Amino acid sequence: MKFVPVRALLLGALLLCLLAAGCGYRFRGQGNSLPGGVHSVYIEMFVNRTTEPFLENRLTNAVTRRFARKREVEVAARRTGAEAILSGEITAYETEPISYDRNDKVTEYRSIMTVAVVLSRLDSGKTLWKGTLTWSEEYLADADKSVQDDRELAAEVQISDRLSDEILAHLLENF
Repeated sequence: MKFVPVRALLLGALLLCLLAAGCGYRFRGQGNSLPGGVHSVYIEMFVNRTTEPFLENRLTNAVTRRFARKREVEVAARRTGAEAILSGEITAYETEPISYDRNDKVTEYRSIMTVAVVLSRLDSGKTLWKGTLTWSEEYLADADKSVQDDRELAAEVQISDRLSDEILAHLLENF
């Protein structure tokens, strides 16, 4: 086994960092502004096109919280105080069994949500970004219906949180 000096390893790591910085690489969603140089956005209530109740509330709240944590983006309380409008709709939501026990009883489910999102300039109505995103979460089945419902609700919250992260990351990408 050949010994590699610590100095050579540090030099190699430094060179790798410089190369990554030089090529414009950055972590996903780490940009500083929304498309079109927008810094303030009004987030409309998402429209729920599914039969699953309250998804629009969970998703809109998650997106608002996520955007509010980003210092470079101001979440406007009213449309008139914003440069852009973020709107969207939940186009699909389903829960499907994904695993069974030897007696053919469901042991695990997957919930899947799909959203279509649009960021538009308030003054011109010009579309700055448009995309469709999907996320899923798995959860264990339970014979107790209330426990089963609680687990599905927890999955919906997780999906909403992850979709809000994905929406912001896609908006901040400048590739």
